[in-house]
Amino acid sequence: DFNIEYCEEPLLDSNKLEQLHLQTGMPLALDETLWYAPTPKSDAPAKHVSLSGIRALILKPGILGGWNNTKMWIEHAQKNGIHCVLSSCFESGLGLNWIAFMANELLSEQFPAGLDTSKWFEQDLIEPRFLIQNGNYVFPDSWPKSKDTFLEIISEGTCEIGDLD
Repeated sequence: DFNIEYCEEPLLDSNKLEQLHLQTGMPLALDETLWYAPTPKSDAPAKHVSLSGIRALILKPGILGGWNNTKMWIEHAQKNGIHCVLSSCFESGLGLNWIAFMANELLSEQFPAGLDTSKWFEQDLIEPRFLIQNGNYVFPDSWPKSKDTFLEIISEGTCEIGDLD
C-alpha cells in the first residue's frame, strides 16, 4: 500500500480506466476527459466513461464553462460518492479568487485545490496578488482591485513584452 490518494488520468484512453483500476486497485481521477463534456448531461465521451475506480474529479471552471457547469459536475460527483477538486488553468488572480470562492460555496467537503499557479506570473491583474502560503489561501484585508493600467493596455491590444513591468 503506497497511500496514493489518486492517480490523475494515467491513460490516453479514458475508456480503459476501469480495467486499470480492476487490475491494480489504484484509485483514479478524471481531469482532461471532462474538458470534452462541459456538463455530465452532454453527449460527449466523458459521459460514457465508467466511474468504477474514480475517486476524484479535477474540475477546472475556466474550461468547463463557469459556475453552472462546474456545479452540475459537483452534484453528479456527490451522487456517485466521488470527491471534487477545483483547479485552475493558469488564470490571473481575478480568476483564482473566483475559483477559491466557488470551492468555498459549492463544495461541502474541502480538498486541496489546484490554485497555486499565481507564483509563476511576474505581474497580476489585481492588487493584492492572489496568495497561497503554507498550502492555504491568504484572504486579503480587502477585496482585490484591478490594476487599471494593465487592463487598459490589454484591452487596447497593444501589449508588448515589458509593457506590464
